[in-house]
Amino acid sequence: MDCPINSNWMKKTMGEKIFQDIKTNNIICCGTVIANFHHFLEYANTMDNMKKKFPYKKRLKYMLTFRRDKEGRGCDQSYAAYIIYKNKLKNIKIYSNSFGPIATVYHLKNIRFNDKNQLINENGSPYLIVHQYDKKWNDFSNIVTNLKKRLKI
Repeated sequence: MDCPINSNWMKKTMGEKIFQDIKTNNIICCGTVIANFHHFLEYANTMDNMKKKFPYKKRLKYMLTFRRDKEGRGCDQSYAAYIIYKNKLKNIKIYSNSFGPIATVYHLKNIRFNDKNQLINENGSPYLIVHQYDKKWNDFSNIVTNLKKRLKI
């Protein structure tokens, strides 16, 4: 996890020891979880239990002033990483951001479109799901505008 934001969430929820155990793994994006109802419910319950067991450790200034620590808003990423890399659930499939069918655009290194204006992965295959395209709006604004014209919306 070479992202300082994800690393911070991991340290402030799971602690330094667990962070050291899994820091060399890829970031897990919990914004792109797909499952049947039964498996998703199991995942959601496990995430909820993780939140109770490993609450986000607020910075002191937020604790003293009873304010929300905005840095903690994505700590569910660390729970998802722990669940995946510590094998807390079975039958999990992890897709590579560069070669898989799901793009988490914020961490996407190579943004390319085919002649149909579809975002394509490193294999040249269109992504089936594009998550966080708004994080790189300069690359996507023309595509979205053209799509809206084509769909007449």
